Order: sequence, then structure tokens, then C-alpha cells
Amino acid sequence: MYEKGDKKISLLIISIAFMILVVFLSFVLYKLFLLFADVQNLVNNTSKRVDNLLQEVNQTVNEVNSLLGDATEKIKKVDPLFVAVGEVSETISDINTSIRKLFFKKKSIRSKRESTSISTLIAIELAKKFFSKKKNK
Repeated sequence: MYEKGDKKISLLIISIAFMILVVFLSFVLYKLFLLFADVQNLVNNTSKRVDNLLQEVNQTVNEVNSLLGDATEKIKKVDPLFVAVGEVSETISDINTSIRKLFFKKKSIRSKRESTSISTLIAIELAKKFFSKKKNK
């Protein structure tokens, strides 16, 4: 059916096809090797950059923690000042209210010619309120 020459030709064609397949696969494998080498370089570079970045982030977090602690201490030191300012504000408000009451009470009692004595009375009442507040504390 087949002659010896036909077998040799078909064997030659198969071997040539196999060689082409081997050359093509070796080319693909070589390109794949280059791709994996580039990926490995990229991963190594990224890893180094991430390590540097993490160190900087760690330093930043430590600095922020330090600043936050410092700010907390300063707020604790300034807090009594705000309390004192609040107390002074209350005292001034009380004095203002007392002066208004006294002024309107004395104004209704006194006549216009005695207006200078009203300011003296206001000053005396102011002093009384101020010193009574200090004694209470």
C-alpha cells in the first residue's frame, strides 16, 4: 500500500513539523521567562519601596502620637485658665446685674441733683459684691 519512500517523506514531514513546534514552544517559553523575570524585578522593587514607605509611615505615626501627647498635656495645663475665665465672667455678670438693680433702685429714690452720689453708691456696692465673692471662694 505505502511504499518505503512515502513512509520516509511522511516521517520527514512529521519531524519537520515537530521541529517547528519545538522552535515555536521554545520561543514562547523564552518570552515567558523574560516576562517572569520582569515581574520578579517589579515585585522586588515594589517590596523595597513599600518597606521604605512603611518606615516613613511609622515615623509619622510616632511623631503624631508625640504631638498628640504634648497637646493633651498643654490642654490639661490651660484648662484651669478657662475655668478661671468662666468664673471671672460669672462675677462680672453678677456685678453688672447688681449695678443695674442698684442704679434703677437709687434712681427712683434720688432726684436728678444727687446724681453724683449715685455713682459713689454704685462704686460702694460694686466693692461689696467683689469682696464678698472673694471671701466665699
